[in-house]
Amino acid sequence: MRSHSSLRRDTMAWSISDLAKATGIPRSSLYEAIRRGEGPPTHRLGRRFVILAEDLVDWLRALPLVGTQTTTASGSIARNDRPTRSLDGKDNSNGY
Repeated sequence: MRSHSSLRRDTMAWSISDLAKATGIPRSSLYEAIRRGEGPPTHRLGRRFVILAEDLVDWLRALPLVGTQTTTASGSIARNDRPTRSLDGKDNSNGY
């Protein structure tokens, strides 16, 4: 991810291209995640798709934390050592 200065606090909405540039996430990966229903909520603005800043923050906060433990409904402990799938849908079981 690029420096936090790329993610401006005064931005109300992000285009997919601007978000890709600011985060370093490939544009095609963002579109694919949105298509699968795993990306941030998008809104149509004319011909463009935009992501509201508050929706982006909510989506990022909802992503699983890496290296944390959670308790499942059955009471067992599950570790989130690494994501099982990256935004582009590739298997990340080796952690890379």
